[in-house]
Amino acid sequence: MTTRTWLSATLAVCIIAIAPSSSAEDFSIDLTRIYYQDGSGREIDYDFSTGSVDGEGAIAIPPAAILQRPTEEAGTAYAWAPVFGNVSCALGGGAATMSIPQADITIPPIPSATIAADGDPADWAAVGPYVQDTNTLEDDVSQPGTDVEYVKLAYSTDGTRLNILIKVTDAISQGLFYRMFFTRDTDDIDRPDNYQVDFQHGGGGWDVVSQGWDSEGEWYPIDEDGLAAASGAFIEGSFDVAALGLGSEFFFLGRTMQSEAPYAHYDYFGVSGFEQEGLYGLGPNPGDPTAAATGDCTFEATITNFQNVSREQYYFDVGVGLGSWEPGPQPELWATWFTGMHEGTLYENVLVLGVGVYDESTGEEWESAEIVLEELNPSTTTLDLKVEITGGTTFSASYRVNDGAGPWQPLWQHTITQGQMRGIPELFPYLCMETGYESTGLDIQNIFIGQFNSQVNGTPDAPNPY
Repeated sequence: MTTRTWLSATLAVCIIAIAPSSSAEDFSIDLTRIYYQDGSGREIDYDFSTGSVDGEGAIAIPPAAILQRPTEEAGTAYAWAPVFGNVSCALGGGAATMSIPQADITIPPIPSATIAADGDPADWAAVGPYVQDTNTLEDDVSQPGTDVEYVKLAYSTDGTRLNILIKVTDAISQGLFYRMFFTRDTDDIDRPDNYQVDFQHGGGGWDVVSQGWDSEGEWYPIDEDGLAAASGAFIEGSFDVAALGLGSEFFFLGRTMQSEAPYAHYDYFGVSGFEQEGLYGLGPNPGDPTAAATGDCTFEATITNFQNVSREQYYFDVGVGLGSWEPGPQPELWATWFTGMHEGTLYENVLVLGVGVYDESTGEEWESAEIVLEELNPSTTTLDLKVEITGGTTFSASYRVNDGAGPWQPLWQHTITQGQMRGIPELFPYLCMETGYESTGLDIQNIFIGQFNSQVNGTPDAPNPY
């Protein structure tokens, strides 16, 4: 179960946002301890029993919690502070209660209708738009067929085919393709079981061309028994849902973009955000002197009292790691509560642990196998998470459950072969929270319009999922 994905914007403590307020329904945790130590002589052990939250949501680390410091940092102050997102923080009872709002997902139903893929929109009259685009293109508006007004979706009455109607402002162009990109994970399109469906004109008429993305990172053709036709401002298509493994629900909500730059200046619909997330980090105050980073460091966090994490089919994630705004290898250990159906198995209040190292400078990522812990009560579970870097290249992660005095349980270790991982002030320890919906089927990632002779959009022989 991979519900945690790397946050594209990671940590820089110098960027502080106003923390939002919280409510009783929020996903919340009690953070009772953070510990950081590195080879430069820093050691911080803070139990949140003292201190206060300022107007920006930050907590100044009390001097007594800074056990050691490099000589260069004699006057340096440290803070536990919000970096981005919707995490709020309150102090009390020897803990920092951290919370984010619940994700609130309403999936519009897809109706059934008797549709003929003949280019005539008359049989769509009883079907309302599934998503509408009120934006008018500012770029390249002289290109006909590129400004979408709305998209309609309807299943056949027997549920075996999905029908799609796209309406543009002027006229459908035979020199363009109209693409739908489907994915099982709207956070990460670089995964198997992703598919793209193109309506395209091959000279003899409109056709449907579909391809899938396999575990080796290669596209393969799919026979979806597709039909397509266009007339005036409308293009419609129909294909067998079983060929793509489509279910009865989709995420494809109302966020749209006016252009698809830098890929092309044509219209684009993207999935609407359906998650809540945010991140707190530990670091020196901006402008305070810091000693050089070292390739040996440890960060630990103790978390308990997980609240409002049993909502069916939603995931509730807490991650600890070492991150930066700058690209390079950055590690994270995550713990996710989940209740619901995943890949044919029904889970109830399971805790899923996983680890990864992600390098945005190269696009490489390495992830551990995840472990599933059952028969735990979220509100009474105490979880210790630890991440370590050794020699700048080896990352390890371990955990403890309801055993704060016991030995650490190793979870994963990985050594990178290029780049370096170093602690403060290059990588900063952080805790992130995220909640969202775990879809049970494929989702529409986007619908966009491209041109076959475009260098950036690819060709039918070299598709580009964007």
